[in-house]
Amino acid sequence: MIRWTLAFCFVMLSCGAALADDAKLLRIEAARLVLAAETADFVGKRWELLREAHAKLLEIRERYPSKSTRFQLNLSGVRVNLSLEDVAAMLPEQELGDCLSPPSVKCLLAFASQAIQGIDDGWRPAEALAGIAMAQARAGDITGALQTAKGIDDEYYRAWALAGIAAAQAMAGDSGGATATLASALQTVEGIDDGEERGGTLVMVTIAMAQAAAGDITGALQTAEGVDDNGFRASSLAFIAAAQATAGDITGALQTAKGVDDESFRAIALAGIAAEQATAGDITGALQTAKGIDDESFRAWALAGIAVAQATAGDSGGGNRNPRKRAANGQGHRRRVETREGFGQYRRCTGHGGGLWGGNRNPRQRAANGRGH
Repeated sequence: MIRWTLAFCFVMLSCGAALADDAKLLRIEAARLVLAAETADFVGKRWELLREAHAKLLEIRERYPSKSTRFQLNLSGVRVNLSLEDVAAMLPEQELGDCLSPPSVKCLLAFASQAIQGIDDGWRPAEALAGIAMAQARAGDITGALQTAKGIDDEYYRAWALAGIAAAQAMAGDSGGATATLASALQTVEGIDDGEERGGTLVMVTIAMAQAAAGDITGALQTAEGVDDNGFRASSLAFIAAAQATAGDITGALQTAKGVDDESFRAIALAGIAAEQATAGDITGALQTAKGIDDESFRAWALAGIAVAQATAGDSGGGNRNPRKRAANGQGHRRRVETREGFGQYRRCTGHGGGLWGGNRNPRQRAANGRGH
């Protein structure tokens, strides 16, 4: 009997020691993960390590409820004071706070910007930061966007981001802010050594488009004329012509389109102008503009857009040209949207356009892919 009792006690003591060793091992692993998280290269990796550490400490609580999850350890000369609650407070669910319930665009973009810091992967971090800066601007956080752009080391992407921010400011009606931001973008471009990559040229195109969107047609034309590459300059001028037409300056738009050397981009510009004329009720002028398009596909699309404008106006013989009556009937805006959407869809399907119109906006990749011309 005594022998059995001694054996039982020995087994229990052995199990207790094993349990203690297991719990200690989990504590050591959790501590090492937390230390690694403190030196992680980027936020995403940090959160991953902290989640693993949290899981280790939860395992102690679940498997060994008598063992404390608050402890002190000495790892390679480093004194670690840690607890389950400490690690839980470091998790993204706690760190992000209001970003998750409900999600805050401003907060999430700020954390995305932080997550990119420390990534060493060529120009990609700069590209990502430029995208975040433009997203911040579109979300209305101009201050945050400018701060993000300021932290971009690559001049290509900093200028590109500033041009995108300026476009967002212009769309929001802040022409003064857009002008100031564009001045910074132009100053940044001056320091770019374009070489064979032509990234600086592409950024100049983006700036010219942003200037046009901001209503600075004179500045946009000046910037576009400074673009050496014929294809890139043509795309800039086509966009500027479209911006002029949208603003109601049909005469100026036609004059700008006339100066576009590239036949395809001139066709794009003229088709866009015809669409604006049609939405404004000037069917005769729209038909005249469409007639001057040499490219048959664009001419056909422009004529189709004019027909849509007439049909939307409820007058197959020419549409209601009275702007007051059209406004009262709610036809002006609807027809403008339908005509522009159709023309925009055509540009996307045919691969024309780019820059602020769509397509690959990455200045380095577009240059590498030869997307300018």
